[in-house]
Amino acid sequence: MDLAKAFDTVDHDILLHKLGFSIKGLPLSLLKNYFKTHSYYVAINDSRSEMTKFTCVPQGSTLGPLLFLLYVSHLPLVSNFKTILFPDDTVLSLLVNSMHELTTKINQEHESVDNWLKYNKFSLNYCKTHYMLFTKQDEYIDTKFQCLN
Repeated sequence: MDLAKAFDTVDHDILLHKLGFSIKGLPLSLLKNYFKTHSYYVAINDSRSEMTKFTCVPQGSTLGPLLFLLYVSHLPLVSNFKTILFPDDTVLSLLVNSMHELTTKINQEHESVDNWLKYNKFSLNYCKTHYMLFTKQDEYIDTKFQCLN
């Protein structure tokens, strides 16, 4: 599962709310200050852009990947998918005994994941999202979702 513009769509207020469950006091205040006052500009030779406030988790920063993983860390709790998290990519898997069971469970679990994505202001990048089916005969099918370009 590939999240579209993952780092760019992290909502600071949601992130700070999630961090508030485990981080208190001065460390949380420093993070709030970082998000509310951090600005940047682009300089090329003698030209410089206007100062702009960060509206996302800075992807190239030291804290960026950690903050992103903290933002998505509770995704495994919202469904029965086995979940493996990477910065901006996620693997969801199910083990079932039949195609009928697969269809039923995928539809049930997809709704939970879809609600989580909406709440956290994410959307899937269907062009980069793949699914694979493995069988007992050690065969697999690798395919992409339909993608409109």
